[in-house]
Amino acid sequence: GYDERFSEFVLGEVPWHWHNEIELVVVYEGSTLVECIGKSITLNTGDGIFINVNTPHRLTQLGQVECRIINFVLKPEFIGGRYDSIIYRDFILPICSNESITALELLSTIEWQRNAIEHLKEAFNIYTYKAFGYELALRSQLTEFWRLICVHNHSLLLDTKTLTEDQKRIKKIITFIHNNYMHKLSVKRLGQQADISESECYRLFNRMLSCTPNDYILNQRLQIGALRLADTDESILTIALALGFGGASYFSKKFKERYKETPRVFRSTHTGQI
Repeated sequence: GYDERFSEFVLGEVPWHWHNEIELVVVYEGSTLVECIGKSITLNTGDGIFINVNTPHRLTQLGQVECRIINFVLKPEFIGGRYDSIIYRDFILPICSNESITALELLSTIEWQRNAIEHLKEAFNIYTYKAFGYELALRSQLTEFWRLICVHNHSLLLDTKTLTEDQKRIKKIITFIHNNYMHKLSVKRLGQQADISESECYRLFNRMLSCTPNDYILNQRLQIGALRLADTDESILTIALALGFGGASYFSKKFKERYKETPRVFRSTHTGQI
């Protein structure tokens, strides 16, 4: 469980990432834009969201009011129990195994969704104070949250949709980028990962992520560079070369364009801030 303000993030955002846990988010203050592949959702104060397992997602602040969120990142088994249990088989697996279900928006203006959000808030209070037996109380609140999701989205339990071709292709390509960002990557090589042409790769990124493949690669490298500047004492040249830049000067130029600070200044103001 996390209680976070966007000013505490090294990059002022939660960059593109994914994990094999579900993520449950409630906005306590401000607003945030949640992006998944091919989907953008604006959450305001009081709203929430369910993000499915293995779903690439990104969160950025909207507006001038600092955004504060609480969120849980947890294995589905915490709610559903063993893999062979009826609860896991009938109510957890159909949703978590369906790749077409990336995220479910929860609005405070809709009664049942507001009730689901309240269960997340109460779960976070329980998690924060950790009284004896809090694990049982926490699981109870999250189970009721999940029950509301299932009752009001019964079709999700019967839905056997798979990812669209665009979603499959972009996921293959960005997974390849995340695993190979330190190497030279051409758009042609990226397209080969999904058996599409270079021109179609450009169109795919524009449709699904509203950026070019090169911009995505550059942002990925700079995000990792910022984290390494804040969390290690490696030289700027070492970091630049490890990220696939030709040298420190080009890395520094692109870094300043993106973050409005040189790597040296960024390190001095963000060391230990992860």
